[in-house]
Amino acid sequence: MNNTHGPKNCRKKFQKRLRHIRGANSKCNTLVWGNYGMQAGDGFYLKDFHFEMLRLQSVRLLKALGEKTARYWCRVFPHESFTKKPVQVRMGGGKPDIAGWHAPVKRDTVIYEWGAISAKSAKLLFKQISTRMPKQAQVKLIGAEVPVITVAKEETGTSSTSEE
Repeated sequence: MNNTHGPKNCRKKFQKRLRHIRGANSKCNTLVWGNYGMQAGDGFYLKDFHFEMLRLQSVRLLKALGEKTARYWCRVFPHESFTKKPVQVRMGGGKPDIAGWHAPVKRDTVIYEWGAISAKSAKLLFKQISTRMPKQAQVKLIGAEVPVITVAKEETGTSSTSEE
């Protein structure tokens, strides 16, 4: 390949790995175990602490709502590492250490499922959890008895809810 904009022995610039979050997911887009689920409306990355937050919020809210037989399943797992340079470190010095783990989530991927809960509890649970998702996340509540509820994060940091 002929490089006209720089030295001939220069390496190619690596592209961002956005293919992991672009496009729709065709495999994990339906409910498998539960009655209700949280589905991604857009592609984004879920970091490892988001999974713990989802679990803790689900347990607390289901206990407060009196849903003793409720079950929950997480459908995605943080399997990709990301690196980050420490603060006030000059450029160079090679690839930095691993800073954490994240899961790439494509559009229409079911992130979380809940079973053995009522529709009212599912709506309350979804509204509480969706406000704590990452800034760029759009999530939908899916289930048999519930109209699809979409929560989209706006640039100002507030969330807007709409029922279809």
